Amino acid sequence: MIKKLEIIFLVAFIVSCILQVMQVSGAGEALLISSFILSLIYFAFGFVVFNQIDLREAFKKGLMNFITVPELILGMVLGLSSSIGVTAIIFKLLLLSGSQAMLLIGAGMTVLSAIVGIIYTTVKDRKDSPLFTALFLKVVPLILILIGLSNISNENLFDFYYRNNPEEAQIQKEKLERRRAERDLQ
Repeated sequence: MIKKLEIIFLVAFIVSCILQVMQVSGAGEALLISSFILSLIYFAFGFVVFNQIDLREAFKKGLMNFITVPELILGMVLGLSSSIGVTAIIFKLLLLSGSQAMLLIGAGMTVLSAIVGIIYTTVKDRKDSPLFTALFLKVVPLILILIGLSNISNENLFDFYYRNNPEEAQIQKEKLERRRAERDLQ
């Protein structure tokens, strides 16, 4: 059930990201809803998603019959860092303040947890573990997206979003500069 929800909202998140970049009306709202639910799934059920556990079976037979304690903790940390990463993507695409810091925090946490996960699965010879597979299929692409977005300035996004209206892009850039100046004065 959780796996299906993750896939549904991951697809919705990707589609709404594309629609937001294309400036389709209502894409921002779809992005907020899909990313909120996807972040919630990763935050609350990261240990299930990244360890590919059937939740019903885990409740019937006991969770610890399916995974070890370190895999449980790694799944929870990966879920938390993925949740922060998804939230950082929204911040960046919606041009919200604090997006750069959020991207760096999300990428940093995700990279650290991925390194620990790779080291754990390699040292314990658990390369057949679903956690090891999830690291490469889910976490590495997220890291690449976070690092890629952190290299795009908000000014460039303003130019892209308002490519048909350069005056509006300039107004948005000036607002951003004023906010930065006010923040620096505090």
